[in-house]
Amino acid sequence: MMITTINSYEDLVKERKRLKFNIALHKESIKEDIHILKDKFEPLLYILPILSLFKTNNSKIPLVTNVASLGVEFLAQRFLGRAGWITKLAVPVVFKKLASKLLNKLPIPGT
Repeated sequence: MMITTINSYEDLVKERKRLKFNIALHKESIKEDIHILKDKFEPLLYILPILSLFKTNNSKIPLVTNVASLGVEFLAQRFLGRAGWITKLAVPVVFKKLASKLLNKLPIPGT
């Protein structure tokens, strides 16, 4: 950063023009950086719908949902014993969410 002494009105005008030019350069640099970041993070936008499966569950019947979740885990361990690690990770999550959504659609007895 350069500090200049301003002795006259012309110096003030020159300094103001210089500072405005620097601001314009920095704004352009920031726009380019943001554009680069958007390009780099674009693949993550395709993952967001998948990550929405991990949102917290507002279950009407948490006990039944938790029991169903444990049942899905048990069945997944039993039937996916020789499957790959991605399958072992993805299938239980999908089935847990499906079971949770189905259980939330059932009417609650006694209400």
